[in-house]
Amino acid sequence: MKGARRFSFVAAFLFATAFPVVAQNEPVQFVQIITTTVRSNAVTEYEDYVKKIMAGAAKIGAPQRVVAYQVGLGGPGFTYNFVFPFNKWEEMDSWPSIPQILTRAYGDSEGTRILKSGRDAIAHTESAVFRHVRNLSTRPRFNDPPAPFVMVVRTEIEPGMSVSYERFLSKLKAAQEQEQGTRSVNRLVSVLGPALTYMGANFFSKHADRDNWAATADLLRKTYGDADGDEILEASLRAVRKRDTYIQSYRPDLSRLAPMPSR
Repeated sequence: MKGARRFSFVAAFLFATAFPVVAQNEPVQFVQIITTTVRSNAVTEYEDYVKKIMAGAAKIGAPQRVVAYQVGLGGPGFTYNFVFPFNKWEEMDSWPSIPQILTRAYGDSEGTRILKSGRDAIAHTESAVFRHVRNLSTRPRFNDPPAPFVMVVRTEIEPGMSVSYERFLSKLKAAQEQEQGTRSVNRLVSVLGPALTYMGANFFSKHADRDNWAATADLLRKTYGDADGDEILEASLRAVRKRDTYIQSYRPDLSRLAPMPSR
């Protein structure tokens, strides 16, 4: 499962894709992301399990909002990301666990049976929490309902290179905001889980939208000139340990868009 783990702590793009509009149009502060890779012969069983969880959460009035995306182009197969947005850590105190949701909604015996069927379908699962970095985001957009697609750029950087890499993101943001169009990129940084990890969530409604996105190198050269643009890009690459880019598709049938609490 090493290949799947490289994509584990996504998504926000995935992550940020779950951001609703809240007071003063400000984004939520954090997103928890649970990434699950399913056995190839148990996809139907797993998706039925998730649907029962979402129905059970609605039945008992669980407060957490859950946005599901499935990894597609560029990523591992049979992999799902579940995004839980929140503003304060104390909100987690009121979130029932999956076993609690199932037993409260369906009873001890049936809840236990459903839980076993879902766990038997899972090959690997892990979680992380990311913080939204608004000052490095390009035209941050808070999708409610979530965007149909999100291109996630997940970057692990070398120790001691955070300042250098964030300087690059600031210059990239400025260049993207001068670009024609309405391209929106929410950027986040890990606070629990993988250290020194940044993610950019690029939202779009259809694949044709991407035809208007300039490549990073071309955009930097156009904005800052060939020499300075190349220098900015090369400096950023020295900070990068590993980078993955992939596309995710929104799965409304596996999501639960409960209202978000205000700040």
